[in-house]
Amino acid sequence: MRALHLANIIINYAIDMNKPVTHSELQGILYALDLAHLKEYGSRLIEEHYLASVNGPRLQSIYEKFSFYNRKIKLRRKDKHKLPDYCASDIERQINDLINLDTLDIISRGVLENSPWSKIYTRKNSSDRIRHIPNSLLLEYVIDTEKINSTKESKNKNKNLIIN
Repeated sequence: MRALHLANIIINYAIDMNKPVTHSELQGILYALDLAHLKEYGSRLIEEHYLASVNGPRLQSIYEKFSFYNRKIKLRRKDKHKLPDYCASDIERQINDLINLDTLDIISRGVLENSPWSKIYTRKNSSDRIRHIPNSLLLEYVIDTEKINSTKESKNKNKNLIIN
């Protein structure tokens, strides 16, 4: 799916829920949705590559279209595209969850330690600041996160067994 079509869906949904988003929140939501889709379905939802910029993972097309918005995006977007049928309800639920987080929580998800962004972004020299985040790093991150989560779940189950 093209990033711009998904962005328009998110913006319209957020406006309908009376929770309009900023450009930075939009970038964070797109990134979270893309990683969740990769984890659940084994493929990326968005066709475009992410760039590792100073503010976290960003999609250039979204940056070019919406970065001039300093505040919440309150203008509905005209777009006839819809979410893919096989995952529409999952994505709508995730959008709803994400737009109810505060800005810092949405944005910080992309810049966590050991995230794909943290492995690519460098502050060392300004000419090399913005670089593509390879899909292989996104997949590796999703797999590693899944392993960590399943290890935590196992430990919690073991604690419950010991306590009970």
